[in-house]
Amino acid sequence: MQKIDLRKISYSITYYSPCIDVYVDFGNRKVVKSTLSKDEIRQTESLLLKSFKAYNRRVEKDFPVAEELFSSLGKMEDFQIDPKDYYRQYVPVVDEQGNKFVHVQAITKQLAKSSPEWKTELLQIYDGGSCVFRCLINLSKNRAGKGSTFGYFF
Repeated sequence: MQKIDLRKISYSITYYSPCIDVYVDFGNRKVVKSTLSKDEIRQTESLLLKSFKAYNRRVEKDFPVAEELFSSLGKMEDFQIDPKDYYRQYVPVVDEQGNKFVHVQAITKQLAKSSPEWKTELLQIYDGGSCVFRCLINLSKNRAGKGSTFGYFF
């Protein structure tokens, strides 16, 4: 695992409650809230960075097709994710088998500044394009799910 300096990222830990089930997809698992140690936050961040890279590769691959469909799409760079531009919201849970997952919602600094409650509660955003990136991390299996932004098909 690469070295992650937690002082260089802005993050919050939001604890799971059943009311966010309509918003967060844990894949039909029954889950309960959990906590994160500093090492687990580093592991989550390392996997999230891989998910960001995979997303950017999908954008590079699929952008030419999207550009043909939508002539006013803009530049490919507008759809790519720079991890330094995002604050993280972590929602740690454990399923019935004891597997630990973290729902990560990364939001742009601009969005975070206009929504200071991001530090204490999971922002419920139903669109937002590349202002929001979501990914489910499986800490037990050391895997990141397919990350995605809101409103784009990459």
